[in-house]
Amino acid sequence: MHYFLFPVNLSILLLLSFCLLTSSQTLCGQDKRESNPPSFRYVIIENRLDEDANTGEKCRVVEVLLNQRAFSENNLRLLFQLVSNRFADDQRLDVWVHTSLEQAPTPEERDAGATSEDPDESTKHFYWAWYLRSPDDEFFRYSPRNDKSGNRLIQLKSKGP
Repeated sequence: MHYFLFPVNLSILLLLSFCLLTSSQTLCGQDKRESNPPSFRYVIIENRLDEDANTGEKCRVVEVLLNQRAFSENNLRLLFQLVSNRFADDQRLDVWVHTSLEQAPTPEERDAGATSEDPDESTKHFYWAWYLRSPDDEFFRYSPRNDKSGNRLIQLKSKGP
């Protein structure tokens, strides 16, 4: 009576075995990320594709909320590597890191826009970082631990002299 289920169960078992054996690159057709999870927590709070009105150049803009206790140069290097790998197809990538929800604009604030004349008060109270990857350059700037309004440059790659 249950013998008709045997071929079905055997087929499922063989399929699962095959998927496990071929999972070095993919797991049953799904991409498998090769990186280990970081030791810190972060969340992507904004992900959009902007286009320059003058040049037509497209730029992926990503905003990340990072736990303030995890803010360090080494963690930023790893974070930017992870985000850069996630958005590898984009020619230009800008990543903004916030360490407090107070820094992140609300949808209404984002819709209203900002002017360059208004100083960004959040840089005086919270740690921040900004990463840029383009065909010619890759670097990030961040506020050092001892100076939240400071600005330290870390050059990762450059085609220039």
